[in-house]
Formats: sequence, C-alpha cells, structure tokens
Amino acid sequence: MVIGTNGMSPGVFGKYRPVFGHNTERTETMNISFALTAREFITGIKTETRRDWTDRTLRMWQRAWDEGRRIHQATDRPLHRGGKVIGSLELTARPEREPLNTMTKTSLKAEGGMCATLPEYYELIGQTPEKVMTVVRFRRI
Repeated sequence: MVIGTNGMSPGVFGKYRPVFGHNTERTETMNISFALTAREFITGIKTETRRDWTDRTLRMWQRAWDEGRRIHQATDRPLHRGGKVIGSLELTARPEREPLNTMTKTSLKAEGGMCATLPEYYELIGQTPEKVMTVVRFRRI
C-alpha cells in the first residue's frame, strides 16, 4: 500500500482517502484512562500506574518520552467508550516494565493509596507478585 505524505492513500481515481490504522503523523498527546482511580488522579494522590500493556503500546509511550512528548490527557474511561478528559499529566520517567514484587510502600502510595498492603494491591488488580507490568510515572498538571 502506498501512503502519501499526508497520511492518505490514493483511491481509484487518484484522490486521497483516509487509511484506517495508518497514521503517519504523530500526535502530541495520547490518552490514558483512570476509570477505577479517577478521584485519586484528580486529587493528585495518584502519580504512578501499572498497566498490562502490549509491547506495541509500551513502545508508543516510550517513543513519546524519547521524543520529548511528555504531556498527555487523562480520561475517566476510554474515549471510544464515552470517556471524558479529566485532566492532563506530565510523564516524569520513561515508561518501563517492572515486576510487581519490586514495588515499595512509596510506590503503593503513589498508586493512589487504595490499598494498605502490597498483597491487597495484588488482589485488587488480580495479579501475582511475579507479574511484570508497565509502570507509568507522572504528575498531574
């Protein structure tokens, strides 16, 4: 498939039409949903989130960091499911994968303080301590 410099592909008559799933331009902001922790995000208590992301999603967020795109939108649920923007965040570290069993009490608090202990947190998210997840560190702006 040939994609023009405008992110469109030539149609039958040489006109350009959008190509689903092929965006050649990088947007400045991306979205991250805080469906279960919107209140903690809004109050600024939550400054870390752990996600079971695909390699592709992790690379996308790492690329944003590497390119200096640090400001992103926070939503109360995914936008394609009717979510609304609830604020903005600034990445404070490059998103990386870490095993859950490397979390500290400080990390637990940065997750929003919903759980008093790490075993409670593992149970809340339905994962074992050995599970490796993407960690996104940020501050609300």
